[in-house]
Amino acid sequence: MTALFKNRYKNLIEFTDLEDGSVQMIIHSDLPMSAGFNEGDKCLRFVDPSGGPFIQVGMDIGKEFFPDNKSRVIASILDLEGKIILQINK
Repeated sequence: MTALFKNRYKNLIEFTDLEDGSVQMIIHSDLPMSAGFNEGDKCLRFVDPSGGPFIQVGMDIGKEFFPDNKSRVIASILDLEGKIILQINK
């Protein structure tokens, strides 16, 4: 399933369920994005594209962004060569 979100700058953010149960977050904008992580940890703690939305570990993006309202609680966030992957608790 794919969910679309327009942030406060009217940029499109796309959330797509992947076959492995994770979600890919695609930001359709050239604006900068903030991200934070714990020292020594390869996983991000949060991502915050300009204009939002602020996404962090522990957040239920399913109830926030997806029309099916299925729970998708973020366990970890990976930046894989510019692809933001939200790993979901099983």
